[in-house]
Formats: sequence, C-alpha cells, structure tokens
Amino acid sequence: ELLRELESVPAELRITSPFEGSWTVAQCLDHMNIATELYLNQLEDKLSSLKPAKTEVYRGTFLGGYFSKSLAPTPAGELKSKMKTMKVFVPVDQPDYQKVSTRFKKNLVRYEHIL
Repeated sequence: ELLRELESVPAELRITSPFEGSWTVAQCLDHMNIATELYLNQLEDKLSSLKPAKTEVYRGTFLGGYFSKSLAPTPAGELKSKMKTMKVFVPVDQPDYQKVSTRFKKNLVRYEHIL
C-alpha cells in the first residue's frame, strides 16, 4: 500500500529531502531495506533449525518491552526519544528509487513467506 501511494508522488519528491538534514523517500526505503535484510537473514537462518516451543504463549523480556515502548510514537505521532541511526543502517546518499522500491517489494515477499 505504501509503495502504491508513493507511485502517485512526483518522482522528484521521492528523491528530494523535505528539509535540511532529513532523508529522502528513497533513502528511507534504502534504510528499511538494510535493516530488514539483516533481520530477514537472521530469521531465515534460525527458522531452519527451529525446535518446537515449550509454550504456545510468547512472553517478551522486560528489556525488549522497554525498548519497544521507548521507540513508539506518542498519540500525536511524535517520537519521545530520538535515536541516532547506527552506521550500518545509514542509506547511501543518492539511492535509485526504482531499485530500492523493487528491493523493498522483494523483502516484503520474504517476510510473507516467513509468516
């Protein structure tokens, strides 16, 4: 749905930063691809050696819950605490929108397959 909506946005706006110091749409997709592929690779690797769970109910850890809540936006859509992106997740300066959107679609298919 996101990619369909982005197709209606003029191409120039997808590769132009909305304000100084912010990422372009293409860079945001590139960033999501980098992070997604890291996690997908680990998930696919772990799933191949998965053992049956001891319980049907998943209980997250305190630390996992803490980080999830601290990164969640407020009801107004603002971030409570900003976090600097780790270097490994920083997108390239001028990614090709078509390439990153195609890669994003492929990653969604990989996620769908895992689910």
